[in-house]
Amino acid sequence: MVNPHETLQSASLTLEYLINELIATN
Repeated sequence: MVNPHETLQSASLTLEYLINELIATN
């Protein structure tokens, strides 16, 4: 079974990464 907290943490890290990528390309 997937741990909801781990999933949320992973999603947060992914979002942070994507935002950083967007900032870097602009």
